Amino acid sequence: MTTTTAPTGELATIAAHRAHAHAVALALRDAGLPRATFDATTGTIEPDPANATMTTSWAIRPRSVRRLDLADAADDAGAVAERLGRVYPVVVQKRRMADDAQHYVVMSLSTFAALLRDGLPGAMR
Repeated sequence: MTTTTAPTGELATIAAHRAHAHAVALALRDAGLPRATFDATTGTIEPDPANATMTTSWAIRPRSVRRLDLADAADDAGAVAERLGRVYPVVVQKRRMADDAQHYVVMSLSTFAALLRDGLPGAMR
């Protein structure tokens, strides 16, 4: 008889991060962005790759940590956005004991200003 145990340590952290990322994608779908999916290779929420005509200028990075260093998280999202050729780096931080749609969104003021100026381009519709 074999028994399985829940992952511990780093594996548990990875599993929790992926679960949070998928929950963020589902919350975005529920909010009317039906093509949002989690891409584990980039660690970002992406549009559905089956829709070849759709591009996005977003780099949405889900984070699930107890204490988020805002500067480090924003810098990480910025680095990923730059690597992927994206314009809008955004972090979605898990909010404990809250519905997935109630998580926090973190971005720099310059990103926020660009979103206001550009009128939310590249929405995942």
